[in-house]
Amino acid sequence: MNFDNICSEKEAEFLLKNLKPTDRVLEWGNGSLALQIADKVKHVTVITHELEAMSNMLDKQPQNMSSVFVPPTEPQQTDDGNEREYKFYIEEAEQQLKRFGKFSVIIIRGRARVSCARMCENIATDATRVFMFDFNHPIAEYRRDEYFKAEEYLQHQKGESALHMFKVKALQNKKVVKATDMVPTDDQVKTGKQIAKQSKK
Repeated sequence: MNFDNICSEKEAEFLLKNLKPTDRVLEWGNGSLALQIADKVKHVTVITHELEAMSNMLDKQPQNMSSVFVPPTEPQQTDDGNEREYKFYIEEAEQQLKRFGKFSVIIIRGRARVSCARMCENIATDATRVFMFDFNHPIAEYRRDEYFKAEEYLQHQKGESALHMFKVKALQNKKVVKATDMVPTDDQVKTGKQIAKQSKK
């Protein structure tokens, strides 16, 4: 594997340590990272806004990798791109959800990163690991303060250098109550006994 021009060696080790062979991965980015991790996971999907990157991937991607090109909705005027400029690029994740189900790993390293972080709630589970690149960079001149807004939607877990892992904040506060988890009240127990008694007659 070659992570040159993608991330540092320590960041690569951190990412690989947190991947599983059963993972279904979504990457918003140019696909160079996806090509390096495809043999470590079950499937990886790439959403890219770069036509050249898409062409490169088609020649190299293995069978367990798919990619889709989604150009900007309108010309990019902001530094990182925003939700208006990359509306369809961001929302394409929901289309991929229909094909592959919810993703166990989401990698954010493309455009409109904060907006992508907000989209994660729709395509993730409470156990999904979300990796965001260039977050809280240790070198001040490379730090992107606007990326801190992603923490409105993501709950920080741990990180290495400028690569950090999160879980989806909204999903951590939602607990699905199963019938088997519910403790019956005394009245419910009494009613249940009466129904059982009547059914035996």
